[in-house]
Amino acid sequence: VSQSRYACFLKYLRKQEATEQRKQKENKIINLTINGESIQISTSREERLMIASKISASPGLHDYKFLNTWLEVTTENLQFIIGEIDKVVQSAYDWELLKHQEIDNSKSLDEVYSVVIKEELVNKVN
Repeated sequence: VSQSRYACFLKYLRKQEATEQRKQKENKIINLTINGESIQISTSREERLMIASKISASPGLHDYKFLNTWLEVTTENLQFIIGEIDKVVQSAYDWELLKHQEIDNSKSLDEVYSVVIKEELVNKVN
């Protein structure tokens, strides 16, 4: 296998790693305040679809079950929530795009290997 074919394959694999990491980054639990109440909500695709469906199917008041509480919310509240979720999801996609660009712009195998995709958490010892 020529080095250029290997480099293309390696870039493909590293981009797949970035895509998998993006999927993890886009699925979080976020904290928001709605009508003075603190709520927790998942940014998962399933949760996004449920909220979008609720917005389009039946405008008005809804008793909605969040991760930590039930709360009566308006269509406007749900639109705010979906907007906040979208910020998290878009940030994950922006991160993935930057990683793909960094991989594509790598000029050597070492550069491809050195692209940091999964940041390791380092515990500081005082």
